[in-house]
Amino acid sequence: MRRTILITVALLALSAPSVAAVPPDVERASGPDTWPGDDGLWVRRHLTVTLDASGRIATEVEQAIKPFTDHPMREDMLDPRIDWNDTRRAMEVLEAVTWMVDGTEVQALPNSFVPNTAGALEWAVPYAAMRQLTVAHVGVEHGSTSLLRYRTVDRGALGMPMWGQVALADFLPIQSQRVILEVPTGTPLHWGVLHGAAQPEQSAVGESTRLVFQDLAVAGLVLSENHGAVGVPTLVWSSSPSWKHVRSFLEAQVEPSAMADGYVLAKLADVLDGSLTDAERIARIHSFVVDGVRTIEWPPLDFGYATRSAPEVLNSSVGHPLDKAVLLVAMLRAAGFEAQVAFASPHRAWLPEVPSPVPFEQIWVRVDAGHFPLWLDPSASQQDHNGLHLAGHPVLVLDGKSEQPTVLRELDVKHNHAQLRAQVELSAGDGGLQASGRADLDLAGLYCPIVGFDRSADQASGVAGGVAGTFGGGEHNTVVAQQSPGFLALGADFEGGAFAVPASGLVRLELPKVPGAVSGAALQSYRSARTLPVELQGPARELVVLELTLPGGWEASYLPAPVQLDNAAGRFVRTVADDGEGGLILSAELELTQSVVAPEHWSALRALLIEADAPAGRTVLLRETEGSE
Repeated sequence: MRRTILITVALLALSAPSVAAVPPDVERASGPDTWPGDDGLWVRRHLTVTLDASGRIATEVEQAIKPFTDHPMREDMLDPRIDWNDTRRAMEVLEAVTWMVDGTEVQALPNSFVPNTAGALEWAVPYAAMRQLTVAHVGVEHGSTSLLRYRTVDRGALGMPMWGQVALADFLPIQSQRVILEVPTGTPLHWGVLHGAAQPEQSAVGESTRLVFQDLAVAGLVLSENHGAVGVPTLVWSSSPSWKHVRSFLEAQVEPSAMADGYVLAKLADVLDGSLTDAERIARIHSFVVDGVRTIEWPPLDFGYATRSAPEVLNSSVGHPLDKAVLLVAMLRAAGFEAQVAFASPHRAWLPEVPSPVPFEQIWVRVDAGHFPLWLDPSASQQDHNGLHLAGHPVLVLDGKSEQPTVLRELDVKHNHAQLRAQVELSAGDGGLQASGRADLDLAGLYCPIVGFDRSADQASGVAGGVAGTFGGGEHNTVVAQQSPGFLALGADFEGGAFAVPASGLVRLELPKVPGAVSGAALQSYRSARTLPVELQGPARELVVLELTLPGGWEASYLPAPVQLDNAAGRFVRTVADDGEGGLILSAELELTQSVVAPEHWSALRALLIEADAPAGRTVLLRETEGSE
């Protein structure tokens, strides 16, 4: 059921189009001839954020878009959505108008303002205060310009610092871009541009200090080159005096909510029933919060980093990541563990000089697990998202003492690797070749699937079965494994693999990949160039060694060519050995030495990925020798 949204709307009431003076910047806005290959133009992207003397924050957004193709319409860029928290802020649409190509002005009609509930919140009753308004610009044509200007303002002094960030580039070019930040004189205002630079104009306006950031004619990011948004120039600002202040503010929001009452304690007893070890107790609590409380993906900034209490989150069975973190901390502490909420950046690059939690979008819980801290994502399992994914990233822990975020140690090839060594003996059988042998697998870091405590399943056996199955569908029997969080070594015997002989007489075998191998397809190695960097999960090393013993009367018809490729992104080495007596040894090693690959090194990374993925480099063709039966 849709909720009614009450808003004040200005400049809506024209019953018919009219010809009026077109603003000069709209009239002189360039077209597709100036921006070949682009789908449209941001004629204006203006943002003003003001902190007044009473502590209230007002934000005004003004955006005007000129479509060249249908793409902006298909992507709903002509139907922008305004989100705001109605209990904290009031919203007012100030202007919504379209200027057609011939200069006709079309004001938005009342039915152009469509109240709706964001998809992520449609059934989340505890977040009913979140509002969304879609502004539909109807009747637009290629070359017209649609403008939307709206304002949100705190209903009262909320006590939250003026924190925020905005990307300074988009996949459409920008004709006029302006960001204005204004604070009372004497209020600290820290700012910085991640992946870029700026020279703002500073001035005194009454009792306030104003910074104006302005850039003209910003080129669009090339969609055909860039996958993901890492490296986009982003302006970040904060009126907090220090990171210590940020931590203290967040702790004041979070800590009072992380308390367990009788209801939470009763659920904790139910969850821990039969637990034997600390590792299992932590894992059971974490699994309950991940699976038993539905996750609402919504930025905690929109709630002012305020949370509901742990009992409320438990009772509602729904929470955004910060709410779920509060419940997880409350249950862990009630179970006797030391645990804190932590904020982490999803990327390695950050601005230490700007004390703001806004870029720290991920919410984690750090728990003392003995010799090392355990990092838990309250919305994802340990197998999907764990502390290894934080390597090299800055993290702000709400521990009552941190002076600034800590950058966790980066992974290296010694601690983030996968090695598969397989001995495969082939024998001639009815209709083809039979395969048996042994596989030894060593996984560490992000390659390792064993990261949590699971008494109900033999995960090592599952991994061994997956490896054995790559050799003609063979089945494993004996598995010897050693494992700990972030490390797995196993050896498995297998048999029963079968490779049929096709009409061509050529039996095709493929060099296997290690579990979790780096994928050129996932990194879109088909793109020939990039203008943005690529962020990898970390330095890594992958090694596959395959020893084949051929049956009598069989020989290699095709073997991959040896390769050694060393460049700025890493190295790839493939070796092939044929002893001429039925013994073949093939190896492929990929080593990536960088976490973030700059655009100028994309061609080097791409060369490694293409070589590692090339079918011709992973294929072995076998055939019966002439005269054999």
